[in-house]
Amino acid sequence: MSIPLLLILFYPPLSFVLLISYFFYEISSKTGKIQFNKVLILLVVFAFASYGYGITSKPWLENDLYRYFDEIENFKILELLKILKSDKKFLYTRDILFYFVSRTDNIRFLPFIVAINIYGICGYVLYDYAKCSNLKFTKIEFMTLFMCTFCFINPTSLIANIRCVQAYTFVAFAVYREVIQKKKNIITVLFYFLALGLHVTTIFVILLRIVHKIFTRFGFLTVFVCFFFSQLITIAYNYHMYFGSLISNAILKAHFYFFEKPETESGMHEKISRLVAIYYMVSTIFVVFYHDHFYKKQKLLENKFISYLYSMMIFTLGALSISAGAYWRFEAIVVMFSVVYLIPLMKCKNWIIKIYLRGALLVASLSTLMNLMYISVYLDYSAMLEKSLSLTGVRILFDFCKGVYAF
Repeated sequence: MSIPLLLILFYPPLSFVLLISYFFYEISSKTGKIQFNKVLILLVVFAFASYGYGITSKPWLENDLYRYFDEIENFKILELLKILKSDKKFLYTRDILFYFVSRTDNIRFLPFIVAINIYGICGYVLYDYAKCSNLKFTKIEFMTLFMCTFCFINPTSLIANIRCVQAYTFVAFAVYREVIQKKKNIITVLFYFLALGLHVTTIFVILLRIVHKIFTRFGFLTVFVCFFFSQLITIAYNYHMYFGSLISNAILKAHFYFFEKPETESGMHEKISRLVAIYYMVSTIFVVFYHDHFYKKQKLLENKFISYLYSMMIFTLGALSISAGAYWRFEAIVVMFSVVYLIPLMKCKNWIIKIYLRGALLVASLSTLMNLMYISVYLDYSAMLEKSLSLTGVRILFDFCKGVYAF
């Protein structure tokens, strides 16, 4: 076991310092080529987990995280069996997760776990796919992959969201295991079920996979379903009572997001984020289509995972009409799993593709800047720092054991 790993296990916030030191070392080195390794991924995961542990919004900001904290407080007086029996939406993964955290007596263990799950999965996919490609990356290529995977999407929104993005991440990882790693086993199936048990709208991300699988040879139909998803939800809403409870709940939730939830995006950060999302999705859709037309013997869309993400991109554009800005939940999957289409594009010498890759780095940098501005405006960063620095490996182990013992 390496020294950096021992250090971050003992004191996770130290991962921030080690991560910055790693970047300065790699960027300043004269070798010119960089590879992703396990130590780097672990540093990133524990850095974001420490960040998630400390998330503290300013008092006037509404935040899903605090609503979940209240739910966990209510779970403290209930037995698990009673919770599961009373759950009419069958969200058993959520119930078990919240029950586990409630028994640790440390509600901040929840965002810590969520950050570990999301960034751990995305980091693993980045490392695994980069390793399988047998490539060493230039500094610009390295930064493009790193920033798109870890920095593009606002980490505060990602972690504080708790359920939805985490569920979508589980589905995307299950698809990755199924079509890239060819692991069609019980663990892959388990990730699908874990996702379904976290958030009711997960059914649509899974249905997108099913529709994509059925209509792979009928691309136009898949595009139609994805782009006009909001209109299809309206039709389904009128007949939701004829579906099973799981699908019916998902339709009602989707209809609420699209047409009933009040507008929450009014700040400059949100408006710029929406424009950045539109640019990234449209440019990626175009460049993948262009690549497959230009390199007919090496079509990206023949890769089933890339074609799934391609469908998700179109789905994201169709979801831009969601008043509450929920489109970014789909955008997060497309961007954080972008390694699977960025690496093949990096192998191309075409000037249009090279311009796209520089543009991807540019918008990732802009998005990162906007995320830092979000922290300065909406978060109590002094309180965050205090909470994050209070996290130790001993505390994590102690809380984990308390939660396990409760079962």
